[in-house]
Amino acid sequence: MWESGGGDKGPTHGLSIIDTKSFKHIGDVAGLPGNSNEGMVVDRAGKKLYVNLTGTDEVGVIDLNTGQPRCQVGFAGRARSPCDRA
Repeated sequence: MWESGGGDKGPTHGLSIIDTKSFKHIGDVAGLPGNSNEGMVVDRAGKKLYVNLTGTDEVGVIDLNTGQPRCQVGFAGRARSPCDRA
């Protein structure tokens, strides 16, 4: 994953998905809230990406099969958008 867009005052930013074997750009995740992120981790099953959204103080959950955001969870534990535990 590679972060792109946003900037200091940007309302959203995106991630570029890079194949680690071929180093080719294979997709994008657009429209993540906030101006940037500081860290990412993939779950053990390789199905979800957790992204620290620095501009909104939330963790975004990305579905790696679809490349789409699933939900955002604030650091107080409240989901801003629907977030299941599957």
